[in-house]
Amino acid sequence: MGPASDELIREFGPVARRRAAMPLVRAPALHHPFLALAVGLALGGTGRASAQSLAASEVPVLAQLRAWRDSLGELRPLQAIVAPRFEARFFGYAADGTPGASHEFRFATEYASIAVAWPGRDAIVPARPLMMNSLGQVFVGEAPAGASGWPAFASVVAADVPPHLNNMLLQSGIAADGTEWRRVEAVEGDDAAVLRPLRVRVLRLDGGELDGFLLEIGRSPLLWDPSFTAIEGEGASAWWGRVEVTGRAEGRAVGAGLPAVGLAVRLSRAVPGGDRVARLLPGDVRMVRGELLVVLRDGTLVDREVLRRQAWAAEALRRLCRHELAARAAVTIDRDGDGIGEFGDPDEVVPTAERSYRRVDGDRLEFEGHLFEVWLADSPDVREHRFAAGGWPATPRGPDDLAFAVDQRGVVYCCSAVGRFAGGERPLTASALEDDTLGWRALEFR
Repeated sequence: MGPASDELIREFGPVARRRAAMPLVRAPALHHPFLALAVGLALGGTGRASAQSLAASEVPVLAQLRAWRDSLGELRPLQAIVAPRFEARFFGYAADGTPGASHEFRFATEYASIAVAWPGRDAIVPARPLMMNSLGQVFVGEAPAGASGWPAFASVVAADVPPHLNNMLLQSGIAADGTEWRRVEAVEGDDAAVLRPLRVRVLRLDGGELDGFLLEIGRSPLLWDPSFTAIEGEGASAWWGRVEVTGRAEGRAVGAGLPAVGLAVRLSRAVPGGDRVARLLPGDVRMVRGELLVVLRDGTLVDREVLRRQAWAAEALRRLCRHELAARAAVTIDRDGDGIGEFGDPDEVVPTAERSYRRVDGDRLEFEGHLFEVWLADSPDVREHRFAAGGWPATPRGPDDLAFAVDQRGVVYCCSAVGRFAGGERPLTASALEDDTLGWRALEFR
């Protein structure tokens, strides 16, 4: 691999608002219908991005907004923003100058217009609003406490301007309904001005082939996803799509993306029967001297579908625990009438809209290729303090099978299910949660 590569390997080692209101700016003579509208775009983020940067989950939404703006000069502009966990709302004018709002773009392109991407009700990753107008200005937002529903004109106009005038915020400020917008000038402009080139070096320590591997830089829509590995260090860019790696033992990939925080890498390969994902450990992906280094220890690949189902199994237990704790706090269940809330069955605590599971074998549930069971004591007094739940593969899939568990402490754990737990014949039991020899480890949701 050469001295440079050896040096990198030696150096590389596994590593186990303040609210400040800005003045509202109204451009002079920008009155209906000849005004410049500032776009309100709601992007999903981790909450760690600053006012001048985007979170990894926000980048795909920005790409959609840019596509919308680029299409405005065409006869058929983009009809809707298609991004996971986000929904679009547009503000603009009809041909006769009548202002309006719609979930599809139905407005005359000779007038200024706005696209707003709003976090969907089913969004898992904490999301914040972000906005962009037909002038190309981009804003990230923060809805006022207690706000619900979709944005309206009051969400993007100055407080002292009649909403029907559509006089949108043109600089950072607080809209009429209390939504705070911060302009992100760093992501405004054409590709040459916004996108940052990024070189990637992939080292395969067993000397195997790297041609055909595909690299993604972004993040999962879930808070824990074993197919992605977090990037250590700063300076990486989120790519619009996947880039192919070329080489043997030492591979290269070059792409351009948008700087963002909370980035992770997925290295995969398309094979007959579906994508396979490379095993990357914490610390295997890091920035080194302005270059992204990815260390692939061997050629072991994992079925991407198996990892996707594992991510959803862990998310299901995380959500279940959240609902259990909320139900107890709200005293939704109080069988002994002592005024103290109790933990309950999933049908008692999980909102109807989130019950994607189906019941099998009595008290067991099935969801995303896993069986689940919730363990509750018979005594209401004990239910006031304890519950536990677990999930395991409904059918064995191979050496990467995992079992998952959670209890009232709110930490989701996993351990290997291989040779231990599978289907109804070898179920996970409540006592297994107390067995330290199984190698339970806590999952980090971020």
